[in-house]
Amino acid sequence: MKTFLITFILILFKILPIVNIIVFPFQIRKTQKKGLYDANEYYIYTQFEMGDPPQKVNCELNFDIVDYFMTYSPLNVQPTYNSSLSKSIINTSMNGVITSRYTLGHCAYENFYFYTDLECQKKETFESLIIIFPPTENKLAGCEIGLQSRHSNGKLESFIHNLKTKEIINSYIWTLKFKNLNEGIIIFGAAPHEYDSSNFNENELKFANTFSENDKLYWCLHFKYDPISKNYTLNQNIKVKISPKILGVVATYNYLNAVEEIFFKKYYQNNICEKKIVSFENTNYFKIICSKDEFTQNDINEFPSLNLFNIVFNYTFILEGKELFTENEEGDAYEFLILIEIGSTRIEWKLGRIFLLKYQITFDDDNSLIGFYKHIEIIENNTNSNNIFSTVVKYVILGFVIIIFIFLAFIIYKKLNVYFKRKKLANELEDDFMYIVGRNSDKSDKK
Repeated sequence: MKTFLITFILILFKILPIVNIIVFPFQIRKTQKKGLYDANEYYIYTQFEMGDPPQKVNCELNFDIVDYFMTYSPLNVQPTYNSSLSKSIINTSMNGVITSRYTLGHCAYENFYFYTDLECQKKETFESLIIIFPPTENKLAGCEIGLQSRHSNGKLESFIHNLKTKEIINSYIWTLKFKNLNEGIIIFGAAPHEYDSSNFNENELKFANTFSENDKLYWCLHFKYDPISKNYTLNQNIKVKISPKILGVVATYNYLNAVEEIFFKKYYQNNICEKKIVSFENTNYFKIICSKDEFTQNDINEFPSLNLFNIVFNYTFILEGKELFTENEEGDAYEFLILIEIGSTRIEWKLGRIFLLKYQITFDDDNSLIGFYKHIEIIENNTNSNNIFSTVVKYVILGFVIIIFIFLAFIIYKKLNVYFKRKKLANELEDDFMYIVGRNSDKSDKK
């Protein structure tokens, strides 16, 4: 019986494995403009609770750094956490800790409260997680969590590494899932097919290497593209950084020259579109803006799509005109979402949220790999029928196993019940013989 129960439990774990994940809902928020002609800059904002009693902590998710820490002077978020109000914080003697923002920090242990489901409805307490604080002051603090690969700088501890070390999550894999261009969720600890098998198939997941620059690893992919025509030929090689802070795409002069020649030239000549200089992140860029009165959706639909082919995935990522143009804040013009860095001779591109919204990307922090499920676009028009069928089959098998278990348990119960009844009857017969001694005595006397 014991062996049967153990086998049954193992079968259940095989069919329905336990997946431990941590989920942060996030928003894309604007930073304050430094100058009149600066382009909008953005940061990734999230919030969680920390301490006892719980305090709300505003936090920035940053693709440009590795580590995570508290700071009294966060770059973008409003500081809200007061360590002096927490009963659960434990300060250590580990001083002089270096972070991406400051030196002479110290380590502390504190309670965190994180969501553990995709709907962000279930929140659990995780006690005594390590966090770094600046030199002790009685000030409100904010948080910054780096999402760059932990192998980028071996001296700094990453958030996901500490979650894995504490066995809060199962793996170093994490995913950005955008709901729209301004919000989404980030899932730490498992691949999408492990917690969303109806939409993701493990067999379709492929990983590609990222690359390093100046001894730092960046989340990036290699592509081939052709900006000359809709029927692309693979004649340009580029490396592309993933950058959710950017709304659109940052490309190179080669791309700008090509699309100006084949598309924008006639609009320049008729004063419908113009090229302006904007600044963000201390860099100047060319931005193309077209008058909404004379530049319509029909013109946008005629724009040659940007086709990016990755040889490892054997897949072409496509951004069409409808995704590459957006209305400006005033509503009187369309802005082209591909910017060109002025004066740069680099061949490096950046892909922002219009790409990440359309194509969900997965990150393997343990091996510094970027993953992609090729089937996402293919099954989008097929209502996920194959994966739904697979899920139905899985649960039918589970139901069948449960029915067999109940049936066998019932049979075992009946057999045990008969066995104990027989044993009781045997005991009763034996008791009759042992305790009705008068008869035996009488028979002896008569003899």
